[in-house]
Amino acid sequence: QIFEREREIQWNNRVSDIELVINSLDKIEHDFNELIGKMDHSKIAVAGHGYGAFTALLAGGMKTFGNPPLHIIDSRIRAIVAFSPPGIAANRSTTAQSWSDIHVPVLFMTGTNDRGANESENAEWRRESFDNSAPGDKYFVLINGARYSTFTGQVTIFPIDQQAQQAPAAGPY
Repeated sequence: QIFEREREIQWNNRVSDIELVINSLDKIEHDFNELIGKMDHSKIAVAGHGYGAFTALLAGGMKTFGNPPLHIIDSRIRAIVAFSPPGIAANRSTTAQSWSDIHVPVLFMTGTNDRGANESENAEWRRESFDNSAPGDKYFVLINGARYSTFTGQVTIFPIDQQAQQAPAAGPY
């Protein structure tokens, strides 16, 4: 599993990659004239899936409590979309307090069959990021029958049993 191999140094580097892209917006517009006037640099959103959701949440203010602890906030980020976000996990150094400093709108999305690396990494685990995030503009979407690969556009040939579970109500906190 990737979180056994990659830790705080790699996590910080991934956030630095996001910052590099944001810092390069002027150059991108200069290099591609058709983009001039089409990007609003004051409305930056970051989206990610799985490890990318972890990274997007870090860039937006999620804290980890490892060695060293990470608390990175890029104030230019105005919104986050987190597909298959992480919950509380020792291998990610996340606790219930990890999401308390995210104060931008966030859309958390998962599916009833969205499994992680082990049995405890299920839809309820993925919802922990939503449940523990700061009050405000945040939304949770649970798609009945959706799995991890649903958000990537991949199609699998292996059937998966659909959970007969009532989706919790989605909406603002």
